[in-house]
Amino acid sequence: MGFLNFLSKSKKKENFKFPSKEELDIPTAPSMKSEVMEAPEFPALEHEDMLVAEMDSHEMETEEENEDTSLAKPIFIRSDYFKAMMNEVGVIKTTLKESDIILGRVEDFKGDQDKEFEKWHIQIKDIQNKLIYAEKTLFG
Repeated sequence: MGFLNFLSKSKKKENFKFPSKEELDIPTAPSMKSEVMEAPEFPALEHEDMLVAEMDSHEMETEEENEDTSLAKPIFIRSDYFKAMMNEVGVIKTTLKESDIILGRVEDFKGDQDKEFEKWHIQIKDIQNKLIYAEKTLFG
């Protein structure tokens, strides 16, 4: 029963890892034959229409029963899988929060950078205007 080794309790509960393919000891799939098999022919039934109607009503009843019971059935998850999943969800949440904070800082930095460039542009225009004025007064 080597394929059930991953179900045994591990000594370290904090460092849970999913089993690898080697640990599961999965057997190889059987080869498929390339021969095409034909379905056998059955004799026709005299009361086929009645049988189909009976089967349809019976199938509808079983589908209704299955719908009712499928909603009431509990879903079981191993606690160590659940804990590992919840830890991963927590890690994802913290990573998303950190990335949101970093994006906010980058946007602030970009805004500050744009403000500085605008100041430089205004100062350069001011210097150009002063040079034009000085040129006109001296040579003009």
